[in-house]
Amino acid sequence: MTAEPRTDVRVRFGRLPSGVIHVGAAHTALFNWLFARKNGGSFIIRIEDEPEERRDPAAAQSILDSLEWLGLNWDAVYHQSQRRHIYDAYLHRLMESGRSYVAPDGTVRFRLSRQHHTLADQVFGTIHFPASAEPDITIRRQNGTYLFSFMHVVDDIEMGISHVIRGADHLSSTWKHIDLCCGLGGAPPQYAHIPLIERQQGKRITRQDTAFSVARFHESGYLPTTLFHYLCSLGWTNRERSYQVNRFDIANEFAFQNVKRANVKFDMVRCLALNRRFLQEIPLRELRLLALPLLIEAGISAELLHADDFAWETVRNRCALLSEIPQVLAFTQSSAAPLSASIPKQIVTALNEELSFLERMEWKRTNIERVMASIAARSGFSNVSFFEVMRGALFNQTHLPFCLALSLLQRDVALMRIRVLTEAGSGRAGGKAQVQIL
Repeated sequence: MTAEPRTDVRVRFGRLPSGVIHVGAAHTALFNWLFARKNGGSFIIRIEDEPEERRDPAAAQSILDSLEWLGLNWDAVYHQSQRRHIYDAYLHRLMESGRSYVAPDGTVRFRLSRQHHTLADQVFGTIHFPASAEPDITIRRQNGTYLFSFMHVVDDIEMGISHVIRGADHLSSTWKHIDLCCGLGGAPPQYAHIPLIERQQGKRITRQDTAFSVARFHESGYLPTTLFHYLCSLGWTNRERSYQVNRFDIANEFAFQNVKRANVKFDMVRCLALNRRFLQEIPLRELRLLALPLLIEAGISAELLHADDFAWETVRNRCALLSEIPQVLAFTQSSAAPLSASIPKQIVTALNEELSFLERMEWKRTNIERVMASIAARSGFSNVSFFEVMRGALFNQTHLPFCLALSLLQRDVALMRIRVLTEAGSGRAGGKAQVQIL
């Protein structure tokens, strides 16, 4: 007797704990999550770590870490390695019913019904599978371990999976899963086969493509929201959204009738452009919190988090990735950067004259701008020319405006660099700097 289909929504994302979670797998997980959340259902993670040689706790944890980073919260996690007794019970049921048998080679096979199957796929529509003459399918190996095709059907029945949302590459074998599910006395779930993600050249992305792994996007400095939104756009919706749009609101818009059938290409350039845009939209308070561990890792003072909003606006305008923030601020690391520049003598003279005032004044950008403009005028230089010379002398390289960069240094560090510069110009550097006075 076949069980009645479930009315509540329960979907699952199954993954072998090997290789990496790439954007294709994340895309499948995302569509499952969207459908579950829209319908108030359950999103289940299944770690496919059976047989024993597949068990890798670190790889299993990396699956969960990647999904968590993307914001795909789950309702339960199952490990196939803990369910061997369930597979044994279902095999016993098949053997008793005559739907499975031990083949001459010692494997256990499921006896196919040889019936016509009709699939009402949520994306591809009605598909007919005529009765097949293919050999019966193996469900247990000679060594007693079960094949994935058997375990996942048993798990779907036991876990009450209502919808199987997976890549279109599984579509051609769906009739076997339906036949096996019916043979086990279960009600086949509804199916939705979604488009695959390919490289720009049309090559399919695999577990070995580490450049497309979710972890690599994380490490490279992408925002999780970027990858979430971009994956939504692949095969479902091309609508541009703001960073502020709640992902649960996006889930409420999800519908299979809007999912495309053709495979889609992952465009790194477009994804990076989206990340740059989201970096401009993210609230500055949130940006500071995201930047904190990166600054600490790079050995940059966390005091920079207290810089004003203008400073952080300027920094992020020069970044496409979070990981570029420490690069933009790297000039703050050394207490006395190695100086190598050509400094006009009149600038050195004017700096010496203003040094005592710089030591006393409140160290903030507006004050620095006023004093440095005065020094430039006294030296006979335009602000643009003066700032360019000073930027090269004090920082070697920075893409930030000179006065802003100077204000981001701690006062003592900034004054030390200026003193090194003026002492070099006065012939008192003692080898600390390489400055040519013009």
